[in-house]
Amino acid sequence: MDREPHFERRAGLPSLLDWTPATVRPAAKTSRSARLVLLARPLWAYRTELAGLLALWLALGLLTSRVGLDVAGLLVSVGLGVVALTALGRRSMRYAHG
Repeated sequence: MDREPHFERRAGLPSLLDWTPATVRPAAKTSRSARLVLLARPLWAYRTELAGLLALWLALGLLTSRVGLDVAGLLVSVGLGVVALTALGRRSMRYAHG
């Protein structure tokens, strides 16, 4: 089978005379829409966590206006503890039965 010469590769170490070709591309310039994508992609990747933080912030604000900051902080902390313990309990049950 005849191969085309530009698909052949020499085995072994390159010689001292082999140089990489010059780059002829201009420098990339970022547009405004590309900057928005660069900002929005990481936010979209963490959308669940950010939505949870937003829900906690809103719950804390709502509770603070009703019962005060100390009690609201305590209620939100207890709620987070219950959620964490439920998740840990489910995980341990899955490993115990699985």
